[in-house]
Amino acid sequence: MKRRIVAFMLIACMLFTLAACGGGSSSGSSSAPAAPAAPAAPSGGGAAAAPTYTWKFASQSNDEVLMAHIAREISDEILKRTNGDFKLEVYTNASLGSDREIAEGVQAGLIDVGQVTYAVLANFCPALGVTGLPYLLPDWDTVFKYMDSEIMDYQAGELEKAGFISLGGLCYGFRQCTNNVRPITKIDDFVGIKFRVMQSDLYIDTFQALGAYPVGMAKAEVITALQQNTIDGQENPMEINYSEGMAEVQKYVSKTSHVSAFMGYVCNPDSYNKLPDEYKQILKDVFNEFRMKASKQYSEEEEMYAQKLVEAGMQYNEVAPEEIAKMRAVCVEKVWPKYQDAYKDQLAIINKL
Repeated sequence: MKRRIVAFMLIACMLFTLAACGGGSSSGSSSAPAAPAAPAAPSGGGAAAAPTYTWKFASQSNDEVLMAHIAREISDEILKRTNGDFKLEVYTNASLGSDREIAEGVQAGLIDVGQVTYAVLANFCPALGVTGLPYLLPDWDTVFKYMDSEIMDYQAGELEKAGFISLGGLCYGFRQCTNNVRPITKIDDFVGIKFRVMQSDLYIDTFQALGAYPVGMAKAEVITALQQNTIDGQENPMEINYSEGMAEVQKYVSKTSHVSAFMGYVCNPDSYNKLPDEYKQILKDVFNEFRMKASKQYSEEEEMYAQKLVEAGMQYNEVAPEEIAKMRAVCVEKVWPKYQDAYKDQLAIINKL
């Protein structure tokens, strides 16, 4: 509790300081928000009017990854469609906090809209934990069907009960294992390897079922833990494995595709309700368009990042379908029963996909 209070105080102080400096832009600062495209000056040469609405849009993502680029494109598109009247200031690199702190900031109204992984949002809205079930969605075709199903409406309703307005969810790839012990080619290869996983009971249960030794750990601690041999490996989508420099500290990357990684865009209800209806619709339309665009781009680039990891010196292997089937069978037997009751409504929809 003390840590959350301190986090809120730090975020509040940061936002107050940024506001006093004119919205937080500061040349040369890596933590400053990326500036959206400036609105065009009105005809006649006069200066452009200041936006009526200026929001803070927070992301934990590294400034160079696709998710950060998408955030800036969303900001530019909303500015364009509102003729410069609605501006989203984009804060990347966890400059306004970790995923959990962003979610808490959105709930408290310190942040207007945030990009947060489902694994973290599930702490506030348990229904979103469903995509963490291992081997739930087997391939990209099923992922896209899932994203276009009534589950999105169901989850939006659950998020509203938890104090958020949902602006949609997207898949940023399947999670893959890296480690320094051995390639993962079959379920027995997991045995004894210490994997960092997200601080989630579901992820811990999954890796225990596979025979590994899971260690719940914050993302910021992973590289140091690998360098000090506190852990042997970790798991993340291919792009993150590459952008976080795993090739510098890991030998093997194995395409286990054990979880489809999702994140959501969540908005503060008070901020949302102050918008005119026209701008509410623009906000929803733009986020919906870009969540689909981002997911399709991730599906197309997954193998490209695997090749980049190979070029950077890692040994890469795809796990044979029959071995994936064995891993899935173990997880369905040992992990799913613990969570099925909590997700029964969504699983009934998913089974139809």
